[in-house]
Amino acid sequence: MRFTKIAALITAALITISFSACRDDYTKEGGEITTADIELLKQSTETTIVEDELITAAGDDIIAETGEKPIAALVLDREGTLVEAPADINRIVSGSESITEILIGLGLGGKIVAADKDSADVTGISPSICTLNKKIITASALEDYEPDVVILSGNSSDNVYTTLKNAGINVICVPQSATLEGIKLDIEFLASYLSVKNKGTEIIDGIDKTIVDIMTAAETIGVRRKVYFEENDIPNSTAYGSGTIENEIISLIGAENIFAAKSGVADIELSEVVAANPDVILTKVNYNGYDLSEISARPDWTSINALKNNALYQIGEIHYSNLITESIYEIARAIYPEVYTE
Repeated sequence: MRFTKIAALITAALITISFSACRDDYTKEGGEITTADIELLKQSTETTIVEDELITAAGDDIIAETGEKPIAALVLDREGTLVEAPADINRIVSGSESITEILIGLGLGGKIVAADKDSADVTGISPSICTLNKKIITASALEDYEPDVVILSGNSSDNVYTTLKNAGINVICVPQSATLEGIKLDIEFLASYLSVKNKGTEIIDGIDKTIVDIMTAAETIGVRRKVYFEENDIPNSTAYGSGTIENEIISLIGAENIFAAKSGVADIELSEVVAANPDVILTKVNYNGYDLSEISARPDWTSINALKNNALYQIGEIHYSNLITESIYEIARAIYPEVYTE
């Protein structure tokens, strides 16, 4: 009973420390991340009185006696929930390629003991450990890995998250961001949770520099080129509209998305593309056996300026991670090769 109360007081003290530090600095979208290190934990427990007894043991000793794992920090996650970050994280399971890219960017690739199958294409990780199906990761599938944390791309309402959480596994989730600012907040959160905040700041500074460089170059552009960015090919044609990172990038580099008035990944009619007459056509369609010339052969599309001028480009998968700068430059060079030369 005594140690249960002590543990509760420790948690309360940490929450007080965290909220007093971050009350003006965070938002539910992610904001500034605050932490309370173990030294503050020790200070807050050295003079705590429980049932008229003076507790003089340091925080580490109390945690050891209660059997609880040491907590290095309380961190506000990307859903606005305060989560406890273990003091010692050496074995990480990554649940998506974007998470894997961020972990490697933070210098933590060596701590990844398992990852989802899509991460096999990420530079810096051995494909041999990328065996998990991100949609059905189970506790039994993780038994051999003994992870300190499982990091998923998704929401806390997802079945994978709740199943692992109910099994007593330490799991956190990062909803996939649809904005450049969101990606930076994802990096900030993971860097704080994994105790490499300085490295996270370095990566974010690099992203900010790229954005400034792109915006500076965009100011030299006279006529904004109209762009059609296809997400899915016929017969189920869809394109990127507002609220997508693809739309944000098109605008950032000084171009105009012909479907910016539509929301998200939107269904479109081929005739709408003909009517809009884009100067550049981009597509992410790249499944096995796909022939890019299919676009040029579509009925009535020969009149489109983009096809007249051979401005048709296949774009790789967008990196929703620290590698977003690579995606920005790939799109920029496709639309304005004469402007974005470096």
